[in-house]
Amino acid sequence: MEALTRAALLLLLLACEKPEPPVPPQLSAIQARIFTPNCTFSSCHADPGPGGDLTLTPGKTFSQLVSHPCDLAQAQNDGFLRVAPGDPSHSFLLLKLHSIDPKYGGRMPQDAPALSDAEIASIQEWIVEGAQNI
Repeated sequence: MEALTRAALLLLLLACEKPEPPVPPQLSAIQARIFTPNCTFSSCHADPGPGGDLTLTPGKTFSQLVSHPCDLAQAQNDGFLRVAPGDPSHSFLLLKLHSIDPKYGGRMPQDAPALSDAEIASIQEWIVEGAQNI
């Protein structure tokens, strides 16, 4: 009976957990809740020597992403910027999060679970709204 009571309490606690609210489509929220925990671990996109010559640490993310050319020649030739304000279809960041074309390399983040649809939607909305530095 005691095991049943513990199981019931555990289920009750889990049911009471509130889901994390969606990430607002603002760079400050995206930085804190997506880029920092998912992209800067193990120095992937952090100093020194960030992957793809892209640093996603606080204070550097905006200048490294917005209206910045891609380092990958194929992406440049295809008209992508890392983030094209107001234009998600020409924002390489979204392509890398979805990993839909192997000619552009693998999905990001590498060696980690993919971002959730809600996280990617927040980034896309930030881009659609002009990729402001707020």
